[in-house]
Amino acid sequence: MKPKETGDCYRAAGTYLADQEFNPDSDGAPAILVHAIVHGQGPHKGLGIGHAWVEITLTDGYVLCIDRSSNNNHCLPAEKYRQAAKIIEEHRYTYAEMSSHTLKSGHWGPWEGKFNNGELAFAPLDELLVEASEQQ
Repeated sequence: MKPKETGDCYRAAGTYLADQEFNPDSDGAPAILVHAIVHGQGPHKGLGIGHAWVEITLTDGYVLCIDRSSNNNHCLPAEKYRQAAKIIEEHRYTYAEMSSHTLKSGHWGPWEGKFNNGELAFAPLDELLVEASEQQ
């Protein structure tokens, strides 16, 4: 059974990264777009789900995860966010890389890896974990 595909995380993360790049009030902290396959939670338990967020490294080296998907405004320490997400596969992009992929593909992502067709993606978690272990 496939969950209803209503997420907006790829667009939300991409537009947030672009806003940071061109925000004159930004402190210049490096921001990176992250596309990943994460463990589904709640009604999506047992599924691997494509997800996107932005990570910002502050001047003291502290890393924050910004998740604006589904009209949220989550800002959490990267360590806690990543621990909860249980990342299976990850791809990281600078603003320039994101811009290039977006222009070439015509969508916000994902662009690489298992879910690389520009659509929200879901797959049985056990299959994804077997594939990930075989690639290591």
